Amino acid sequence: MKNEISDKIKMGIFISLGLALFFAGIYFIGMRRQMFTGTFHINAVFNDVSGIQAGNNVRFSGVNIGTIENIKIISKTSVRVTMTIDENERKFITKDAEADITTEGLMGNKILVIIPGTNDSKEIENNDFIAAAEPVKIDDILSQLKKTGDNSARLTGDLSDIVGNIHSGKGTIGKLLMDSSYLKVPIENAVQITGDLSEIVGRLRSGKGTLGKLLVDSLDLKIPFDNIVQITGDLSEITGSVRSGKGTLGKLIMDSTYLKIPLDNIVQITSDLSRIVGGLRSGKGTLGKLTNDDEFYRHLDHTINALDSLLRDFKANPGRYVKVSLF
Repeated sequence: MKNEISDKIKMGIFISLGLALFFAGIYFIGMRRQMFTGTFHINAVFNDVSGIQAGNNVRFSGVNIGTIENIKIISKTSVRVTMTIDENERKFITKDAEADITTEGLMGNKILVIIPGTNDSKEIENNDFIAAAEPVKIDDILSQLKKTGDNSARLTGDLSDIVGNIHSGKGTIGKLLMDSSYLKVPIENAVQITGDLSEIVGRLRSGKGTLGKLLVDSLDLKIPFDNIVQITGDLSEITGSVRSGKGTLGKLIMDSTYLKIPLDNIVQITSDLSRIVGGLRSGKGTLGKLTNDDEFYRHLDHTINALDSLLRDFKANPGRYVKVSLF
C-alpha cells in the first residue's frame, strides 16, 4: 500500500515537472515571437538575404524588438522579409528607417538591424516597407582578407630580400651601413671643402680681395657710388632739359612746330617726284621718251651707230677728211 502511494506521488511530481517545463517552453517561445504582446509588421525587400532565416532576431539600437516572421522570394533578384515588431517600439521607428542584415560577432547568427531614421519623418505604420541596405557578404570579406594576406606575404618577402641585400652590403644603402670605407672619399672632400670655405671666410673678414673689400672696406665703394650719384644727376639734368624743350631732342619731343618746315619740304619733294614719275610714265621729255618711246630709242641708236662708223673711218682714212697744204 505504501509502495503504491509512493509511486503515485512520484508520478505526480514527474507529471507536474513535465507540465511546468512544457508551459515554460511555450512561454519563452511566445515571448520570443511576441505571441503574448501587441505586434505590427514591417517589410523590407533585399537582393540577397545572406542566409538569414525566419525566427532570427530583429534589433533596433542594439535591443531585440522583434523577430523575422517570413522570408519570401518575389522575383529573380528580390526577396521580401517580413518582421514582427513589438507594438511598444513603433513610436521609435520612422518611415525613412533602413533595414540591414548583419552578423552577431564575426561568425555568429544572422540578425536584422533596423537603422533609425530622422526625427522629421512620420511614424511607421503596419505592413509598411522600409529601405533595405545591401548586406556585407562574409565570402567577400574572406576574399579580401585572402588578398590582403597574399599582399602581406609578398611584401614581407620583398622586405626580407631588401634587408638581406643591405646586410650583405649591396646597393648604396648597404654600402653606407656596412662598408666603413664607402664614405671615406666623400668625407675627405667635405673636410677639404669646409677648410677652403673657412679660408675664404677668413680672407673676406680680413678685407682681402675684391669681395672682401666690398664687404669690409666702405671706402672702396665710395668712388663707384659717387659716380652713380653724378650719373643720376646728369641724367636728371638731361631729362629736365628735354622736358623744357631745350636742344634738338627737346624740340623734337616737346615742340610740335619744330618739324613743320622739314615736313613741308618733304611733302613738296614727294609731290615733285610724283609729277616727275607721272611725266616719265606718260613719255614727256627726253627721259620720258627714252623710257617709253621705242622709235626715239631706235633713232638715237641709229645716230650713235652712224657716229661710231664715222669715227672709225676717220681714224682709218684721215686724209679723206683733212687735207694739209703748205702752199
